[in-house]
Amino acid sequence: MIATVRTLMARVIDYAGLFPPARLPMSMAVAEYRDVQGESESWMLGRFVCPATRLAELAEAWPAQAGPPLAVVALGSGGSSVAELAERTQEDVAAIRTAHARPGRSAIVDQFEVRLPGDLLAAGDVDAVRETVAGLHGMLRHAAPVPMLLAVEAPVAGAPRESVQAVVDGIAGWNLTAVAAGHLPVCLKVRCGGLAAAAVPAVVELAGALTACRGGAVPIKATQGLHHPFRRFDHALGTQTHGFVNLLAAAILARAHDLDEAEVADILADQEPSHASFTAEALTWGAYRASLADIAAGRRHALLSFGSCSFAEPRDDLAAFGLLEE
Repeated sequence: MIATVRTLMARVIDYAGLFPPARLPMSMAVAEYRDVQGESESWMLGRFVCPATRLAELAEAWPAQAGPPLAVVALGSGGSSVAELAERTQEDVAAIRTAHARPGRSAIVDQFEVRLPGDLLAAGDVDAVRETVAGLHGMLRHAAPVPMLLAVEAPVAGAPRESVQAVVDGIAGWNLTAVAAGHLPVCLKVRCGGLAAAAVPAVVELAGALTACRGGAVPIKATQGLHHPFRRFDHALGTQTHGFVNLLAAAILARAHDLDEAEVADILADQEPSHASFTAEALTWGAYRASLADIAAGRRHALLSFGSCSFAEPRDDLAAFGLLEE
C-alpha cells in the first residue's frame, strides 16, 4: 500500500447507507457495514452514520458482541429556529444517553452533526452563531462517556458568501477559547452534492468555504456527492461533481502552503488524475507537495472525513486508478 494513500484515506469514509440515494433499511445497512469490516480495505471505513432518533433501532440491529463498540455519528433533528433547534437537540441528547445506558452497550456515539436553522443563517450574526454553537456543545458535553465532536452544517451551494463566512467566524470564535480549555474543536459540515444539480456547490463556492475554514482553523466534515476520487461529469445530474481526492488534497495543501482561494479552486476543478502523484514520501499536485506529516496533520485538523452511502463505489474507483495497489 502506498503510504501517502494509506494516510490520506485512513478511516475517512463515514458509512451513510441509511441515506439517499442508497436509503437502505437499518438491517441491510448494518449488514453492509459488517461486511466491509471484514474486507482488506476496511482501514478506510469510518463511523456508522445514524439519525439520533433511530439509535434504539440501531442498537437492536447491532447487538453487543466481542470487540469494541460500533462508533457512531448521530445526526441531529435540527429545527427551523434556534429555539426549536435547542428543544430538539435536547431530545436527541436524551436518545444518545439512552443508547449509552443500554446493558452491554453495543455502540458509542462520539460525533454529532446538525444543521443550523435558516433564521440564524439569514441573520449573518457571528455572535449568534458562536452562542448557538456554545449552547449545542453544552447540551452534548455530558451525553456520552467519551468527548463528543460537534459538526454544524451550513449550506454552501447557492449560499451568500457572507453567510458562510459568518458561520465560520462564529465557529472559530468559539473554538478559540474552547480548544484552549481542552475541548474538541467544532467543525463545519459541508454538503458537496445531492440528488439535483443545484445541490452541487460551484468550485468557487467550495473553495471559499475551504479557505475560510483554513483561515479560522475550523475543521471540515463533508458529505454527499463524493463517490468518485476525481472531479467528473455526472450524466444523471447533468453537471460536474466533486472528487473526494480533489477535496482532501485541496484541504491538506491549503493548510500546508497557505493557499489562496484561487489556488484551492484550481485543485478542486482539476479533472486530470495524472496531475496527482502519490509516493511513499509525499502527495504532489502540480507544483504543490504535501509530506506524510502534512497529510496526517491535514486529516486531523483540516478535513476529518466524508460521508458516503456507498463504501464500494469509492473503494472500487480508487482501485481502478491503481491507488490501492501494494
